[in-house]
Amino acid sequence: MTNAPLVVTCGDPTGVGMDILLRLWVQRETRPLPPFYLLAHPDHVGGMAARLGVSVPIHPLQDPAEAASVFLSALPVFPLLGPSALTIGVPSPAYAKTTLLALKIAVQHLQAGLASSLVTLPLHKASLYEAGFQGMGHTDYLATLCGLAPDDAVMMLDAPALRVVPLTIHIPLAAVPQHITSARLTKTLTTLDRALKDRFSPLRIAVCGLNPHAGEGGHLGEEEQTTIIPTLTALRDHLSVDIEGPLPADTVFMDLGRYDVIVGMYHDQVLGPIKALDFWHTVNVTLGLPFLRTSPDHGTAHGLAGLGTADARSLFRALWYHRGW
Repeated sequence: MTNAPLVVTCGDPTGVGMDILLRLWVQRETRPLPPFYLLAHPDHVGGMAARLGVSVPIHPLQDPAEAASVFLSALPVFPLLGPSALTIGVPSPAYAKTTLLALKIAVQHLQAGLASSLVTLPLHKASLYEAGFQGMGHTDYLATLCGLAPDDAVMMLDAPALRVVPLTIHIPLAAVPQHITSARLTKTLTTLDRALKDRFSPLRIAVCGLNPHAGEGGHLGEEEQTTIIPTLTALRDHLSVDIEGPLPADTVFMDLGRYDVIVGMYHDQVLGPIKALDFWHTVNVTLGLPFLRTSPDHGTAHGLAGLGTADARSLFRALWYHRGW
């Protein structure tokens, strides 16, 4: 950690991210926040504040170092270019360039030491795809901006009572088996070891099987026998972590205190349980980057944008998560 402020990227400006961020800033004296600055189009910030009926003075930044000194009196905004008109609650590919520009500038600021860590507001993937975006989402795109391979970054969902990591993320379910490789599993577990072993002693990781009952000895699928078991056996000799698995995914969540992280083979295998357990206090954390990145665990929720009713607890924890890292 440094004394530099957090940098927050605007995500999809038509969605609920800007809504909950502005409402948290308005509550900054009764619900204290760490100093941050927002990368966004100033008109988008003003438009959302007007829609919410809240007073949000904007302090345009030229130097992120100013953010901490002005934070209590005005929202520090590093201005971005893009379409100024904003239709709140209606996603559009027109805002894709602004969304991606915010991420590019954020990485530049982090690499230059102008910001300490990154919080991202939700983006709208369909709008980005319609604008020609080739990535799968925040996690792989940030890795690419840092000069890393897309799968060098690992997505971890963190709730107070549980942490989970999906081995594969935003791909069709039918494509999951072909992406369960020894190389991917090795890279994911090695990244967890490097990022978390100093926080937990020892670091205890459970790895789920892909198939029901973890394959039932090969009778319900072969991925456990051909890939997962040999990889975990090899890793146990090279990593400092306590790795258990492959375990049946339908029972691994029964004893939450037993493991520090549960690794699943696909997105819904582990994200469903953690969001059912504690949706509002779960934070999306990216490991493996040169900096720490967090975000709320939900999407853009366009139907709630600008209404002032969306729950901000996940974003609140995402902002404070860095102080405990």
